[in-house]
Amino acid sequence: MPVVTSPEAGSVQSEQVLFQGTAASGGGVDRVEVAEDGTVLRTLGVNMLGQWGWASGGALIPFSAGTHTVYVTAVTWTGERSVAAPVTFTVTGQ
Repeated sequence: MPVVTSPEAGSVQSEQVLFQGTAASGGGVDRVEVAEDGTVLRTLGVNMLGQWGWASGGALIPFSAGTHTVYVTAVTWTGERSVAAPVTFTVTGQ
């Protein structure tokens, strides 16, 4: 199961949101997917230590002002999926 270390639940963010966490690389995790409202925003590789990260925002994928809930899913090499608890945060804008 992936663990989200950033953003923290209930936190207040600017337009750019830093997503970080871990997923057990020893468990065959190939990648994690960051999704909101059923849409995958980004697919990220997991390094040998099981770490992953992404700084969203700017022209790539800005988050509008308001409350957002994201789901991070770990996907193994065999396609098995494991979802972390949802993380809700608020974006204040620029």
